[in-house]
Amino acid sequence: MSLSGLLKGCGERERAFQEILRSFLPEPKQFYTASGHKAFSKEYQLRAPAAQALERRDVAFVGTAFTNLAEVMVARAVERGKRAVLSFPLAFKGLELATEKLGSAEVVKQQLKDFFTASVLKVERFVKGGESIEKILPACYYLSKLEQLSGLYQDVWPKNIPAYLKAREQRELVADLERLCGVFNHVFIQSGLAGGKSRAVFRPSLGRLSDELGGAGVSFYLDGTLYYMKTSQTYGYRWREIAQAVSGYLLYLLDCGQARPTHALGELRVERLAFYQARFGEIEYLDLSRLDSLAIETAAQNLKAFFTK
Repeated sequence: MSLSGLLKGCGERERAFQEILRSFLPEPKQFYTASGHKAFSKEYQLRAPAAQALERRDVAFVGTAFTNLAEVMVARAVERGKRAVLSFPLAFKGLELATEKLGSAEVVKQQLKDFFTASVLKVERFVKGGESIEKILPACYYLSKLEQLSGLYQDVWPKNIPAYLKAREQRELVADLERLCGVFNHVFIQSGLAGGKSRAVFRPSLGRLSDELGGAGVSFYLDGTLYYMKTSQTYGYRWREIAQAVSGYLLYLLDCGQARPTHALGELRVERLAFYQARFGEIEYLDLSRLDSLAIETAAQNLKAFFTK
């Protein structure tokens, strides 16, 4: 079962998992924002309104596409870690699944593969300093469609896969992504939050157990902080979102305690968790040093016992 499944489920096992996290979750007052506004509050100002009347799949797609675009913008700004963001493993998985489902349609399969390669190359040029964010939107749009396919059960895939992948970008979704990117550029890039000397790791593994549970949803690590991208137009303290990030951190700590850690951060330290509220341009930080160390250790060991039963 995935981490999100454990957090949403109603069975005995899921409730036991949720109870471990509920007993440890930080309170809203323990978070602070980069802007100085009260975390999770009505003080936030809407800066990138969502496109109107979107279907549920479109809302999810915008979240996927924006995360990809945010990562390549950070990769462009930093000096190290650029290559890590350019492999697009989930998009490649979607491509493999799509071409497998197309069977003997070799010409169409090759077209999809060529478009994947061309899209990655265009993103690579952007990361190296060429192109503009507007120019690479179609490339990220296509890669994000493939990534979305990789996470769906194949019985709910579009009936005509090539038509879905090759269709022109929906104007309202592109406009939505442009607004989100404009705010992100101001908050992370122009401000210098992500700069040349920054240390960045994209979609980092937080360890074997976290990977087995489908990951903790972290978008990137930047200078001691694990960032989670949120594109909802609502705001507020949502315990499942907080629990997902906290449980990922606890699983990372358990992995650090292994003789052979498998997480992707190496010697880099995790000092904060952060939620980037993309439509408001707000970052909600949780400083891990402010949490009770004994409570952290107890929660981590409770999780370890839960998964070793």
